[in-house]
Amino acid sequence: MGPGRDHDDLDTQKGLLVFVLVITLLWLYSKNKSRSASTLPAIKFTVARFPVNGQAPSLERLETTTEFLKNLPPDRSLCRDYEATQLKNQPINTYNEIYLTIYTFYDGLQENHYTPEVFQTESRMYGDVFVAKLAQGHYGQHGQAVYEDIHPLFLSLPCVRKDRNFDKAWY
Repeated sequence: MGPGRDHDDLDTQKGLLVFVLVITLLWLYSKNKSRSASTLPAIKFTVARFPVNGQAPSLERLETTTEFLKNLPPDRSLCRDYEATQLKNQPINTYNEIYLTIYTFYDGLQENHYTPEVFQTESRMYGDVFVAKLAQGHYGQHGQAVYEDIHPLFLSLPCVRKDRNFDKAWY
């Protein structure tokens, strides 16, 4: 029970103190994160919808979740994913923005062959596909995504209409 034992006890106490401190910090972080998440209001905004059945694309209002950071529209089916696309050189400069393609990779649904090429991803997309426009700042003060309404003329852009297999009467 010499000086070596006291040193070991001191190291154990320091280790325990560090462990308690880390757990406390993680707990405070998670409480603060959940508090921030609950303060994010759900908002409604207009997106473009490309139906899996080949019907004409349409504009639809979606509401975001209040999930911290993502603030995406709620999942409408399993395995939802998203990918950003930057449009450039559009005939109207206001369409040269970043858009978010929201899709599912759940192969239990019908594969979507009606999404414009510019918004297609490397993976296969199933079910209806939605395209949302990110706001100029792209994210809010809490780090969540911020969206703008898609303008009705968006569906008539050449890159959106190009090579579509659905009934051309919609545009």
